[in-house]
Amino acid sequence: MPKYQHKLNQTDQKISNALLSLITAKPFAKVSTDQICKTADINRSTFYRHFADKYLVLEKIEADLLSKFFFHFK
Repeated sequence: MPKYQHKLNQTDQKISNALLSLITAKPFAKVSTDQICKTADINRSTFYRHFADKYLVLEKIEADLLSKFFFHFK
């Protein structure tokens, strides 16, 4: 995997982890993009380079979980 792609994946993971951390403390609807950025320690521009909104972050988390689930049962 090229170094740049690895960095993109790391940032995606930081954003996903930040959202997961925040939704353990409050409802998803109450979580803002600013809070995700602050928790992930990234700029808003970085967030928007990776995701259009918080809903797409949640979709990525769900897709990753389903992928791991189905891979486990193959």
